[in-house]
Amino acid sequence: MNTMKLSFNEKTMLDSLLYEASKSDEVKQSKRVSGYVFAGMIAVIGLFMMLFEPILGVAILIVGGLFYLIYPKFASRYYKRYYTTIALGEQYKSSEANTFDVEFNKEYILIKNAQLEVKHAIAHFEWISETGENFFINMNAGNYLIFPKKQVHNLIELKNYFHEICSDQKIPYHEELNWEWK
Repeated sequence: MNTMKLSFNEKTMLDSLLYEASKSDEVKQSKRVSGYVFAGMIAVIGLFMMLFEPILGVAILIVGGLFYLIYPKFASRYYKRYYTTIALGEQYKSSEANTFDVEFNKEYILIKNAQLEVKHAIAHFEWISETGENFFINMNAGNYLIFPKKQVHNLIELKNYFHEICSDQKIPYHEELNWEWK
């Protein structure tokens, strides 16, 4: 496999944003800290209310505790909605500008279309990850390359190419076939 045609759309962009967020320490910390802040606020309000109305204070603490237990799901849905809004932006609509020719080489991956031509040196790859729907390549600069499996004609050949890159460059290859946004 030397070349392939790749098309980016809202789904591809959303997958990329969610995967990147799931690996981001900042997003993980934000979800954790906001849960603690909310729990702390509810605890203070509940304890304060217990001084004046004990039954109401206990009820607030119980409801706050229950919400704290479901907060991780709430935060995940919030972030998914946020990233969906970004992915639905005009720049990610399916069009000619989002269709690329990809050329695979031992030294680089060339991605080009009528408006753009970019060479990504393999020496700048940090790791390669395979999920159930995509291949992700993390670059040293912090950005990702994404290759949707549905658009790959010879999946085994591409996977072998990525394994070869990983063994030659001594970078990790992660198989996260059950990955999903949480």
